[in-house]
Amino acid sequence: MSRIQILDGSMGQELVKRYGELNKAMWGIGVMAENPEIVRAIHDDYFAAGAEIATTNTYNIHRDRFVRDGVEEQFDKLNKLGARLAVEARDAHGSGLVAGGIGPLGATYRPDQVHDLDKAASAFEEIAVGQADYVDLFIIETISSLDAAKGAMAGAKVPGKPVWLAFSVDDD
Repeated sequence: MSRIQILDGSMGQELVKRYGELNKAMWGIGVMAENPEIVRAIHDDYFAAGAEIATTNTYNIHRDRFVRDGVEEQFDKLNKLGARLAVEARDAHGSGLVAGGIGPLGATYRPDQVHDLDKAASAFEEIAVGQADYVDLFIIETISSLDAAKGAMAGAKVPGKPVWLAFSVDDD
Protein backbone atom coordinates (compact mmCIF):
# COMPACT_ATOMS: atom_id res chain seq x y z
CA MET A 1 0.00 0.00 0.00
CA SER A 2 1.28 3.47 -0.88
CA ARG A 3 1.84 6.13 1.72
CA ILE A 4 -0.51 9.10 1.48
CA GLN A 5 1.26 12.46 1.33
CA ILE A 6 -0.41 15.78 2.01
CA LEU A 7 0.34 18.57 -0.43
CA ASP A 8 -0.07 22.24 0.29
CA GLY A 9 -3.07 24.20 -0.95
CA SER A 10 -3.53 26.85 -3.58
CA MET A 11 -0.83 29.49 -3.77
CA GLY A 12 -2.76 31.71 -6.19
CA GLN A 13 -5.93 31.98 -4.12
CA GLU A 14 -3.95 32.60 -0.94
CA LEU A 15 -2.04 35.38 -2.71
CA VAL A 16 -5.34 36.98 -3.77
CA LYS A 17 -6.63 36.69 -0.19
CA ARG A 18 -3.50 38.19 1.37
CA TYR A 19 -2.31 40.58 -1.34
CA GLY A 20 -5.37 41.56 -3.33
CA GLU A 21 -5.83 41.71 -7.09
CA LEU A 22 -2.98 40.07 -8.97
CA ASN A 23 -1.45 41.15 -12.27
CA LYS A 24 -3.13 38.84 -14.79
CA ALA A 25 -0.02 38.37 -16.90
CA MET A 26 2.48 37.37 -14.22
CA TRP A 27 -0.05 36.31 -11.56
CA GLY A 28 1.75 35.17 -8.38
CA ILE A 29 5.23 35.63 -9.85
CA GLY A 30 4.76 39.41 -9.76
CA VAL A 31 3.76 39.33 -6.09
CA MET A 32 6.77 37.15 -5.30
CA ALA A 33 9.09 39.60 -7.06
CA GLU A 34 7.78 42.51 -5.01
CA ASN A 35 6.88 40.79 -1.72
CA PRO A 36 8.62 37.43 -1.33
CA GLU A 37 7.75 37.40 2.38
CA ILE A 38 4.07 36.83 1.49
CA VAL A 39 4.95 33.68 -0.49
CA ARG A 40 7.21 32.47 2.31
CA ALA A 41 4.45 33.05 4.89
CA ILE A 42 1.99 31.01 2.81
CA HIS A 43 4.47 28.11 2.66
CA ASP A 44 5.04 28.41 6.42
CA ASP A 45 1.29 28.32 7.09
CA TYR A 46 0.74 25.26 4.91
CA PHE A 47 3.49 23.34 6.69
CA ALA A 48 2.07 24.40 10.07
CA ALA A 49 -1.35 23.12 8.94
CA GLY A 50 0.06 19.68 8.15
CA ALA A 51 1.29 19.85 4.56
CA GLU A 52 4.18 17.51 3.85
CA ILE A 53 4.97 18.92 0.42
CA ALA A 54 5.34 22.58 -0.54
CA THR A 55 4.85 23.46 -4.21
CA THR A 56 7.04 26.29 -5.44
CA ASN A 57 5.34 29.52 -6.53
CA THR A 58 6.46 28.98 -10.12
CA TYR A 59 3.31 27.82 -11.87
CA ASN A 60 3.47 30.72 -14.36
CA ILE A 61 7.26 30.89 -14.73
CA HIS A 62 7.65 30.09 -18.46
CA ARG A 63 10.22 32.33 -20.17
CA ASP A 64 7.88 33.31 -23.01
CA ARG A 65 5.71 35.18 -20.50
CA PHE A 66 8.73 37.10 -19.20
CA VAL A 67 9.71 37.99 -22.78
CA ARG A 68 6.15 39.11 -23.54
CA ASP A 69 6.13 41.35 -20.45
CA GLY A 70 9.60 42.79 -21.07
CA VAL A 71 11.17 41.31 -17.92
CA GLU A 72 13.14 38.38 -19.35
CA GLU A 73 16.21 39.30 -17.30
CA GLN A 74 14.29 38.33 -14.13
CA PHE A 75 13.48 34.79 -15.27
CA ASP A 76 16.37 32.87 -13.67
CA LYS A 77 16.30 34.90 -10.47
CA LEU A 78 12.55 34.38 -9.92
CA ASN A 79 12.63 30.71 -10.93
CA LYS A 80 15.22 30.09 -8.22
CA LEU A 81 13.54 32.43 -5.71
CA GLY A 82 10.29 30.47 -5.96
CA ALA A 83 12.17 27.28 -5.16
CA ARG A 84 14.31 28.83 -2.44
CA LEU A 85 11.31 30.25 -0.53
CA ALA A 86 9.70 26.80 -0.35
CA VAL A 87 12.99 25.26 0.79
CA GLU A 88 13.40 27.89 3.52
CA ALA A 89 9.89 27.18 4.80
CA ARG A 90 10.50 23.42 4.73
CA ASP A 91 13.79 23.81 6.57
CA ALA A 92 12.20 26.06 9.21
CA HIS A 93 9.44 23.49 9.67
CA GLY A 94 12.02 20.73 10.04
CA SER A 95 10.61 18.24 7.58
CA GLY A 96 8.84 17.83 4.27
CA LEU A 97 9.53 17.91 0.58
CA VAL A 98 9.57 20.63 -2.06
CA ALA A 99 7.88 20.13 -5.41
CA GLY A 100 8.92 22.36 -8.29
CA GLY A 101 5.58 23.54 -9.65
CA ILE A 102 5.30 24.13 -13.39
CA GLY A 103 2.10 25.05 -15.18
CA PRO A 104 1.23 24.50 -18.83
CA LEU A 105 2.63 26.40 -21.77
CA GLY A 106 0.20 28.74 -23.45
CA ALA A 107 -2.99 29.16 -21.47
CA THR A 108 -4.39 27.07 -18.64
CA TYR A 109 -7.34 24.86 -19.58
CA ARG A 110 -6.62 25.24 -23.31
CA PRO A 111 -5.76 21.87 -24.89
CA ASP A 112 -5.92 23.57 -28.29
CA GLN A 113 -2.78 25.57 -27.46
CA VAL A 114 -0.32 22.69 -27.50
CA HIS A 115 3.24 23.55 -28.50
CA ASP A 116 5.57 21.52 -30.66
CA LEU A 117 7.06 18.66 -28.60
CA ASP A 118 10.66 19.92 -28.86
CA LYS A 119 9.70 23.50 -27.94
CA ALA A 120 7.64 22.30 -24.99
CA ALA A 121 10.38 19.95 -23.78
CA SER A 122 12.93 22.77 -23.96
CA ALA A 123 10.70 25.17 -21.99
CA PHE A 124 10.02 22.65 -19.22
CA GLU A 125 13.65 21.54 -19.12
CA GLU A 126 14.86 25.11 -18.59
CA ILE A 127 12.62 25.52 -15.56
CA ALA A 128 13.41 22.08 -14.13
CA VAL A 129 17.16 22.50 -14.49
CA GLY A 130 16.97 25.91 -12.79
CA GLN A 131 15.13 24.44 -9.80
CA ALA A 132 16.91 21.07 -9.64
CA ASP A 133 19.32 22.03 -6.83
CA TYR A 134 16.38 23.00 -4.59
CA VAL A 135 13.49 20.62 -5.21
CA ASP A 136 12.85 16.97 -4.43
CA LEU A 137 10.43 16.41 -7.31
CA PHE A 138 8.50 18.28 -9.98
CA ILE A 139 4.75 18.60 -10.33
CA ILE A 140 3.42 19.56 -13.74
CA GLU A 141 0.02 21.12 -13.12
CA THR A 142 -3.22 21.47 -15.09
CA ILE A 143 -2.02 19.77 -18.25
CA SER A 144 -5.03 19.40 -20.54
CA SER A 145 -3.88 17.11 -23.36
CA LEU A 146 -1.71 14.06 -23.90
CA ASP A 147 0.47 15.98 -26.36
CA ALA A 148 1.09 18.72 -23.78
CA ALA A 149 1.91 16.03 -21.20
CA LYS A 150 4.49 14.44 -23.51
CA GLY A 151 6.32 17.74 -23.97
CA ALA A 152 6.18 18.60 -20.27
CA MET A 153 7.43 15.17 -19.19
CA ALA A 154 10.23 15.14 -21.77
CA GLY A 155 11.66 18.37 -20.34
CA ALA A 156 10.93 17.98 -16.63
CA LYS A 157 12.54 14.55 -16.38
CA VAL A 158 15.96 15.84 -17.54
CA PRO A 159 17.31 16.58 -14.01
CA GLY A 160 16.51 12.99 -13.01
CA LYS A 161 14.03 13.75 -10.23
CA PRO A 162 10.54 12.27 -9.90
CA VAL A 163 7.87 14.04 -11.96
CA TRP A 164 4.21 14.08 -10.98
CA LEU A 165 1.65 15.04 -13.58
CA ALA A 166 -1.73 16.62 -12.77
CA PHE A 167 -4.28 16.65 -15.58
CA SER A 168 -7.15 19.07 -16.03
CA VAL A 169 -10.17 17.33 -17.54
CA ASP A 170 -12.83 19.03 -19.65
CA ASP A 171 -16.27 18.51 -18.12
CA ASP A 172 -17.82 18.14 -21.59
